[in-house]
Amino acid sequence: MFTHLQTMRTPIHKTLLSITDPLPTEINLSRAQSQVLLSTGMLIPSSPPHVATMAQVLDEPNSLDPVPTKINPTDPCAQSQVLLSTGALNANSQPLVATMSHLPNELWLQALDCVPRSDLPSVSRTSKHFHELVEPILYRDFDSTKHKDGPNIALVRLLRTLVNRPDLAYHVKNITLRVMIDPHAERLQFGTLDISFLTSDDQAWMKKQMSLFAPTKGISDNWISIMVSETNWEGVAAFLLLIVSQNLQSLIMKNYGAMSQYQFIHHLMRYWADLSRTLDHEGCHPFSQMGEICLYKNDDIRPSNFLSLRTTLPYLKYNFVSQFIGHGISDASFQLDSNTILTTQSVALHDCRITNATLKRFLGSFGSLKIFQWVDENAVSVGDIFTVLQDVPGLKGHLEELIIDNASNADAYTSPPAYDWSKYRALRSITVDAASIFGVIKPILEMDPSHSDPDLYGQTGDTYGSVKHLGTFINALPSTLETLKITKCQSPIFDCALRIISHKRKNTFYKLNQMTLSFDDTILAHRRARLNEYMMIARKSGVKLVLLGYRIIE
Repeated sequence: MFTHLQTMRTPIHKTLLSITDPLPTEINLSRAQSQVLLSTGMLIPSSPPHVATMAQVLDEPNSLDPVPTKINPTDPCAQSQVLLSTGALNANSQPLVATMSHLPNELWLQALDCVPRSDLPSVSRTSKHFHELVEPILYRDFDSTKHKDGPNIALVRLLRTLVNRPDLAYHVKNITLRVMIDPHAERLQFGTLDISFLTSDDQAWMKKQMSLFAPTKGISDNWISIMVSETNWEGVAAFLLLIVSQNLQSLIMKNYGAMSQYQFIHHLMRYWADLSRTLDHEGCHPFSQMGEICLYKNDDIRPSNFLSLRTTLPYLKYNFVSQFIGHGISDASFQLDSNTILTTQSVALHDCRITNATLKRFLGSFGSLKIFQWVDENAVSVGDIFTVLQDVPGLKGHLEELIIDNASNADAYTSPPAYDWSKYRALRSITVDAASIFGVIKPILEMDPSHSDPDLYGQTGDTYGSVKHLGTFINALPSTLETLKITKCQSPIFDCALRIISHKRKNTFYKLNQMTLSFDDTILAHRRARLNEYMMIARKSGVKLVLLGYRIIE
């Protein structure tokens, strides 16, 4: 379908790197820049005979001192260290283009990926070959939020570049945009959205592209008209998504909840999402390569503006999207046609205000969800994630990884939350915060006296929750469990961890092979001998005990 896309409209020198700041056409590299380029083998200086070239160093690793005796000729980082360690630099020499015959393009691309992005434009001007290698890297990732003059300036520069050079759109694989709330408001934060550079020929070409890929002619006519006459942000963003859609792999939209509706973006997404379900999955059509979607709530705290589950559907209906991440979603009325089955396999929800019934309907709409993550760091949840997971029957057959961070709501669990994962037939990995499953820290006297020996289980005199909390968690673990990670731990967690591991010997979850304890409080510390004792106990049960963020006292 993209055969209609005109790939060359103006000479290359007029548009090359137009989304970046202007750069001098003459190469005048400093010593530091030369080191960067030489370290990846891209420029070899005109130097005295005793200075080795890249080829000489690789062929004769022992000819110079100090050079490593073993060098992997396919490792760009190893080559970098060789050239720098041999002093193969001459600040006063004139750089020459390296002979390229001895290295494949794949190796050069790995080396170029190590070069700072700010140096790549200069590298691309050294030769036609380097230009061909660098160009895809320069346009691969576009993040409007990192531009020094604001996201709209970045958007305009990308638009100018792709209108003049549509062929560059094939290189764009990852896009991050920031939604502008009011196109007519003061634009100090965003930068001016100025598209006055578009000529009548440019507009005619853009309209043609819209007519090829928009659902109807009426939409495409309205699209170009509103975009030009009103300098409409959404119209510009939708057009950019359209022309990069063939190879686009990931899309991040920040401040997404700022607009109540996305007329052109949603028209475009819905149309191709529905059409993609009838097309060959191996075909190359708009958004067929898109695998990751990430939507962030609006920055404005006004309740009238929020991100709802309804606005995520145009993206989730794509069969190709494997990962969805939503930040700050608020919804209490999500509905989906019962005949629609979503195919996304990984869903992450962060700081969302979603009722139990709504979240149940949302998760139940996925046909083969394998990874689910729930994070509530600000106590904004209005439901109970543990209850919801019990009420989605489809998850029990295909969910493989579960990640929960609900510590901000731990005080609500005066008794253990009602949950049971023992019937999850595919669940192999669980990550959960300590407070959610074990309760809050309590004095050790409240524990079962038979398990309250601080000399073995801890040094603080405190413990988590009660025996009932721990027992509920152990009974809820599935027999398929292979890895367990507990986050936001405190010192008493060792008591709980050893008891969990002891149940493996009872064949409760016989596949468990690793338990990870992650500590956020760096003040906590144990002597190495004590930690070795814990690890030895775990190892005897066939479990590797991993500690993260924990200080060790010798």
